[in-house]
Amino acid sequence: MNYFAAKFTNANIAQDAAPYDSSLFLALNEKISKVQPSSHKNFSIALLSAMLVAQKRGDAVSALFQDATKDESDENVKETFILVREALALAAPFVGFPSCMPAVFGLVGELRKRGIDEVPTKPRLRFGFDKFDYATEGVSAFQKVYRGVGNSEVGKMLDQYFPDISYYANTAVFGYLLSGNSLLALQEKELVLASGIFAQGAIRQSQSHCKAAIQLGNRVEVVQALSDASVEVALWNKNPLPAVINVRQLEEEVKRNLAALGVESQ
Repeated sequence: MNYFAAKFTNANIAQDAAPYDSSLFLALNEKISKVQPSSHKNFSIALLSAMLVAQKRGDAVSALFQDATKDESDENVKETFILVREALALAAPFVGFPSCMPAVFGLVGELRKRGIDEVPTKPRLRFGFDKFDYATEGVSAFQKVYRGVGNSEVGKMLDQYFPDISYYANTAVFGYLLSGNSLLALQEKELVLASGIFAQGAIRQSQSHCKAAIQLGNRVEVVQALSDASVEVALWNKNPLPAVINVRQLEEEVKRNLAALGVESQ
């Protein structure tokens, strides 16, 4: 273990932590990429990265990144990094910054090993918080994500009793992060969120984001594949999920909820 990895990437893992399993993660990456064909090459790596940080194994993100891109050009490596960087930014408010930092530092180490010192920063559609009303944008995105989920009372309770959390969620998370750039479509961003939340084992929130992913237009097969992958990642990490969500049942709930709203399911 080199000095950089010991200090920044692997500092938080337990001595008996499961070592990175190349065969497992390359197989999961292939499964997800097949069921979720994306205009973004290696989007599946970003989705798996969200699962890993949710399981507090950000150290394995750089190992997966290196493993999956070792034969690719520097240009493709940069493009993959940009996707993973976006996924980590989206996942951080949901899984926690301390869980994401080993992944962040590990990726820096990988880029440095390849001699890559600069990576383009795709400008967000909006810039400073002083120049755009992210709260309004965030409320709109929140409504799009949770339409048909059937949890309208959640937002109301937050507004009434936890206004600071509500404001932060609307402005920083649903406003700036989910609405602030066009690198990924909203339905792809929701897949990132769902991947992290599935792997975190938060059952109620997993059910909500399963329904959100489906009603935003993602195929049920894609959501099922991500749920299955999160189970495998958790088992590898010796931290099995407390329960497995029933994706097909949740799909039917979405259909009923959308029908009640007078909206056709996508």
